[in-house]
Amino acid sequence: MEEPRNAPPERGEHRPSGDEPKPKIRVLLFDHPLCRAGVRAFLEREADIEVVGEAGSVDEALGQVRLQRPHVVVMEGLLDGRHILDAIGSLKQDCPVTRVLVLTGYSTDDLALAALTAGADGFVAKQSARDELPEAIRRVHRGEGCFSAPLVARLASTVERAERRLAEDVGRRLSGRELEVLQLLSRGDANQKIAETLCVAPSTVAKHVTQILAKLGLSNRTEAALYALRRGMAKPADQ
Repeated sequence: MEEPRNAPPERGEHRPSGDEPKPKIRVLLFDHPLCRAGVRAFLEREADIEVVGEAGSVDEALGQVRLQRPHVVVMEGLLDGRHILDAIGSLKQDCPVTRVLVLTGYSTDDLALAALTAGADGFVAKQSARDELPEAIRRVHRGEGCFSAPLVARLASTVERAERRLAEDVGRRLSGRELEVLQLLSRGDANQKIAETLCVAPSTVAKHVTQILAKLGLSNRTEAALYALRRGMAKPADQ
């Protein structure tokens, strides 16, 4: 009688390493509940991918990352009322080895640039997620980026043009220290982290942020971050 396929080894038997299943890629879904259900359904068909947790807020995602230690977090670009930079920055700071894939229906250059600058490892449009997301997960798990070549080319062109305008546009308005704060803010750093980087008090950073908003005519940190991103002023998260 033929032995069933994938039968467990007898007690004491060691199956050759070539027959041992490869570890699955552990994935955390960070999205709205209905969207998570759909994404989970088609990811569960992939033999090498395992959804180990779900989250609907930044705080819940951080808790799940600490508990499950996923290889990849698949997150919605606009969630929980918090800016994408804050969410990615928090996830990367809490677990630097975890890869972050941004999944969004708003495929704009601004959002892609924000995600890339904040430390995201990939960017997938929801419209093509069913076809592209599984392979994108595999790619970022291998340490490869997952941004389309046309998008990267457009972003590079945007940054190059912005850098030419930077000196005369912003340099006249902000002090050197304010420019440093804006650059760090634009990659998602909180006031405490900015203070540690610049060796100043958090209250000093808060004052600089207030001055930056006033000088640039902006209302909040998110607007300031996008202002910096559009002008090519943001520093990558690993600098």
